[in-house]
Amino acid sequence: MHRKVEIRHIKEIRPHEEHNPRHLTKLLKTVLHDRHLKKPILIDRETGMIIDGTHRYHILRTIGAEAVPVIEIDYLAENITIAPWYRIYRSIDTRGVETREGESTNRPIIKTREATLTIIKPEDPPEAVRRIDRNNLDRLIAYTPTPQAPNGYTYLIYPPPTKEEVLERHRRNYLYPPKYTRHIHTIKPTEINIPLDTLLEPRKAERHIKNIINPI
Repeated sequence: MHRKVEIRHIKEIRPHEEHNPRHLTKLLKTVLHDRHLKKPILIDRETGMIIDGTHRYHILRTIGAEAVPVIEIDYLAENITIAPWYRIYRSIDTRGVETREGESTNRPIIKTREATLTIIKPEDPPEAVRRIDRNNLDRLIAYTPTPQAPNGYTYLIYPPPTKEEVLERHRRNYLYPPKYTRHIHTIKPTEINIPLDTLLEPRKAERHIKNIINPI
């Protein structure tokens, strides 16, 4: 499903997750080389919460852009669902978290070849995932939508938050760790290929969107 592209001032939108500095650096080099933004950012119409496009948002902030091409949707609609991104590690450092043996359905779980561990502290699951992430940046192999890892590797799984929980944390400006939520929807991103210079001025961006991206 394709949606109309709108322009929002960058101060009107905010992410609900932190960004990954390594991924941001790589993506920034690509975008600066192309001098174009290829895809709009997906946001919640009511709150301005970014659903997809956190790194694009940070790139636009870095270059001083004021105008942001967005697609607005109703985040609480039934056709928008939420799932986690699981982490696969070569090995894992559990400093800063407290674990017990066994499996839980409502807590983050570490699965190794030898054991299954439930993280019981910190009690906030996103904070537990954040600490594991920070301890294991060099051990992270991949994010995956399925809770399975190759033999001999370790993976971290956790229950996804509800959309209401995501909105509440966004309201409080309490960010999730990078790649914590995986939103599933049928909205196809429109290829916009808008020049970065155009996004420095909201009026110029609005004219570009009206005349080229959304022609009558």
